[in-house]
Amino acid sequence: MSPKDINILLYIAKKAEGIDYYTLFKVLYFAEQLHLSTYGDCILDDEFHALPYGPVPTAMYDDIKQLKNLSERGIQGALSNFFAIEEETKISVLVQPDMDMLSESVIECIDESIEKNAHLGFTALKRKSHGPAWEAFHGKGVIPRQEIAKEVGASAEMLNYIQFTLDNRQPILR
Repeated sequence: MSPKDINILLYIAKKAEGIDYYTLFKVLYFAEQLHLSTYGDCILDDEFHALPYGPVPTAMYDDIKQLKNLSERGIQGALSNFFAIEEETKISVLVQPDMDMLSESVIECIDESIEKNAHLGFTALKRKSHGPAWEAFHGKGVIPRQEIAKEVGASAEMLNYIQFTLDNRQPILR
């Protein structure tokens, strides 16, 4: 997981204390959707896959599952210095997020998504996240960023700009 994505997770888990990772992933999805459609750029370095219970940033999900599995066995993993898993699925922070890693637009979209989605239950989040982008790519893997933005009415110009930003992204150092 990139340092930016770690700090995004830290920010959400701190702001929405006691959040479970299913809800956290949906908060991220809707924040990504808002940021893409408003600013034409991604929040996460990770990509969303259309899994049975909705869109999930899969590399992040794999890292959280590994953290949970290792911590159950008393083993330290790559994320053990940042997070702890409590009550099977709840993520707690062990350090403060580096706010210099998060832009104002990212914080704005995450905060809005937390406000609109963190209080929703599993069924409501599943229903809300099973939109046209998820339906079109369920069982096929990655949901293209343009499809995520199109779902909330991004204009053709914005969709072209999203493609431009994706084509010109710098490789992520992990």
